[in-house]
Amino acid sequence: MQTTVDAPDSASSTTTRARMRSLSREEAFANVAGSDRRPLLILRDCEQCKGTDDAMLNERVNNELTAMYARWFHCVRLPSAVLKADHTFSKLFEGKVAPHMFVCSHDGANLVPLGGRPAQSELWDAMLGLLKRDYERNAEVAAKEILKLLAKYDHFDSMEQEYGNQLAQEIEKRGDDSAKVRELRKKIEKMKRERAEVEKTEAKLAELGLKRAPASASDNPAGATGNKGD
Repeated sequence: MQTTVDAPDSASSTTTRARMRSLSREEAFANVAGSDRRPLLILRDCEQCKGTDDAMLNERVNNELTAMYARWFHCVRLPSAVLKADHTFSKLFEGKVAPHMFVCSHDGANLVPLGGRPAQSELWDAMLGLLKRDYERNAEVAAKEILKLLAKYDHFDSMEQEYGNQLAQEIEKRGDDSAKVRELRKKIEKMKRERAEVEKTEAKLAELGLKRAPASASDNPAGATGNKGD
């Protein structure tokens, strides 16, 4: 999850607090999203859950599949002070019960609120719903295909270390131009080419294609990632 801090949380500074202004809801989403049109995943810190919200976030986002979905979101983390009426982004959390996190399109449309500890399936459903709405291609299929490639990266890493050790030992024993050294270097170059091909495949799978914004303002535009704070 990316974190962007826009302003210090300085409740103790009267001057700073006096300068603060709560943006309208539309302005707040525009400010958070910036030029990024990916859907948003926004999380706020919570004083009541202090010490548990980080664990929750790590538990959810560190899941490989969740992390894969998150790459197509503009992920934003806000401080607990966002609930104060004069906070720049307070309008993002309007309502009787402010959600701990939510996903939505970059302009705030299609918002799905989530509690402090959503079930993994609930989080996936919310994320996939926005990804389906805001991207041209299927994120669920792409994520599963990309996860299959991770085993190949593990193999490359393992072989890179093994070939590197063998090469160092061979050079020490027989010098820099032995037949074995040349053979190992060919294997290393071949492995690098294979890794490059896998990286190209991953990049192609990851390009889901954001849907174009509709021409009419009455249509719901598509979506935005980053963390902003007070």
